[in-house]
Amino acid sequence: MKPVIAYIAGLFKDPIFLRACMFLWGLPFVALGFGVAVLWQEGPEGWEWLALLCLLLVGAMGLCLLYVSALGSDATFNRTADFMSEGGDLVGLILVVVVVLLALPITAVIRALFPRARQQ
Repeated sequence: MKPVIAYIAGLFKDPIFLRACMFLWGLPFVALGFGVAVLWQEGPEGWEWLALLCLLLVGAMGLCLLYVSALGSDATFNRTADFMSEGGDLVGLILVVVVVLLALPITAVIRALFPRARQQ
């Protein structure tokens, strides 16, 4: 049991784990923005354009998270992580736990496939 716990602790310390978490955190935002852009039926009337713009900006924020997590430098990643740090509301904490549980196997697969990509 101790080797399994040590392996999971090593996954938590791996920088790839944080990048996988940020990538998974950005996916729903991109999906929301893409869905709004594709499914919006008519041209915005009245104040609807403001709602459309806000939802598209949420999608753009998600794209920024995906870009920084996949291709961003360490400094850019740290600034983005500081900006996106989560508060203490219950829904946010539940989503963080879900993202962490999804990111653990992804990090393990990345470490197995690309052992040189790990930073020491």
